[in-house]
Amino acid sequence: MVKLEASFISRVLYAFKKINAEITIDSLEHDFSPRFVKYFVEAVLDYEGKDYAFERGRTDVTLLDENNRRIVVIETKRPKEDLNTEKWKSQAGKYADASTRFVGLTNGYRFVLWEITRQGRILKADLDFKTVIDEKRASEDKLSTKEIEQMLFLGNITKQQVWSEDKYQKFDEYYAKIEVSEEDGFSKLIEQLNYISNDLLRQYTYTAFDEYYAGYAQYKQTKGELDEIRKANGKNSKQAADIARFELKTEGKYKKYATFFGYYFWKAVSNRPDDEEEENK
Repeated sequence: MVKLEASFISRVLYAFKKINAEITIDSLEHDFSPRFVKYFVEAVLDYEGKDYAFERGRTDVTLLDENNRRIVVIETKRPKEDLNTEKWKSQAGKYADASTRFVGLTNGYRFVLWEITRQGRILKADLDFKTVIDEKRASEDKLSTKEIEQMLFLGNITKQQVWSEDKYQKFDEYYAKIEVSEEDGFSKLIEQLNYISNDLLRQYTYTAFDEYYAGYAQYKQTKGELDEIRKANGKNSKQAADIARFELKTEGKYKKYATFFGYYFWKAVSNRPDDEEEENK
């Protein structure tokens, strides 16, 4: 366990050392934010592809869960910006919605993270990486216990944790806090229902269709071969017993695919052509 924690802290420190080496106090936001995504979001938090949303023209990085919910929203600012300024604190999380659980704010030198609870935002991490690096303390054995504690808390926004199945055992903490009687919460509910029906269910349906299509074809082929063997062997009682046993085994193996004949019945009554199977599907 200690090894894993040390490894995560080392990765966090390495990411911000890389960022700090490639930016200056005068760097523009669009120079800094892609580095933050590359070295921290991807390399440390392990997000990739459609797991997160980031556009160069925007000032936020959004980390998504497996249901496309905006769990973490991180506001990026130019290195010269003072994150203690009240407007940046209040502006952080402006792209958050009812499903957002963490709000971050960073200028590359410093990283601040709040957790959103029923009681409001609670500050969980305020890490001054530039000071740590300048003071040559960028290794776990030179960090304060508070810095270690806060860096370990960043593990809560890794993809491994955000996508963890454990949250489904904590419904009240992760989902029941979204108030569907309010417009934002209701919109989130409709969005999730659309995602389930249009994306997840459709994906499952296409996969299941292909499985049953192939399974039924194998079932029909095996049944046809059995009929040929039965005809060829006539009244041979020993062969008949072997065939019966094999037929029973076949019925058991392909039982769930047998009802797929309904697809071919539908094609017949709908006058659907055999050479347009993709459209039929």
